[in-house]
Amino acid sequence: MTVIHEAAGKWSCEVPTFNLPLQKGLRFVVGPSVLQRDLETPCRLVEWQYRVNQEAGESSPDLDLELVVEEIRPGRFDSWFARLSPDNQFYIPLLTALFCLFVGGGLLYTLYVQPTHGLVFVGRHIRSFGVIAIVLVFVFLLPWKLGLYGGKASFRKTFFCSMLITCGWFLCALWLTFSNLPNPFGGSDAEYIAYSKALAQSMSRSYWPLLVAALPWLSVSFKVFGFDTAEKASEGLEKLSKGK
Repeated sequence: MTVIHEAAGKWSCEVPTFNLPLQKGLRFVVGPSVLQRDLETPCRLVEWQYRVNQEAGESSPDLDLELVVEEIRPGRFDSWFARLSPDNQFYIPLLTALFCLFVGGGLLYTLYVQPTHGLVFVGRHIRSFGVIAIVLVFVFLLPWKLGLYGGKASFRKTFFCSMLITCGWFLCALWLTFSNLPNPFGGSDAEYIAYSKALAQSMSRSYWPLLVAALPWLSVSFKVFGFDTAEKASEGLEKLSKGK
């Protein structure tokens, strides 16, 4: 017999034992009749164990398999998008793609055709854009992709999530210090152009070597904590940075 437990303790069910190669992250679907629901329940395997039981009067023990799973729930955006009509499901992504191309084309035009205006724009907004990017990556994107905000709470998840958020705010302070405007600074276009060029030269000269040195240790840390996806991502960034 195989017993399936939901990680948060919301439900549990028993099904006949099935022969599957068990591995963490394995996805399968529990039929609606098993949980008395109207729809199928997609799940992701978290952990498993075998339990040996022997009841009175039986000559040989029984081997039961216990699975701990998490329900795979669609995000709010996916649920909202699935409720749209087929026409809207076609036009909304199309218009979004065209808008992104328009914005990207405008930025390329500004940087390459009108470099003066592009450097002024970068000088005015690079500090705030850098803070927003760091917060999005370390406070939202990385914890979400690593599964730190979902599922059953554990010491590893809480510790690693706290470390990422703390590092994010520390990097924000470091970025603001590193990209500090010169003093005195009048705010003219010429000063913003000089500031943008000086910042680019300083970053290319000082921070790429530090990034190359830190990424292998970051990859090892992810591997120790068991986050294989993040480990591969950091290794890819390491190769990219060495190419620079």
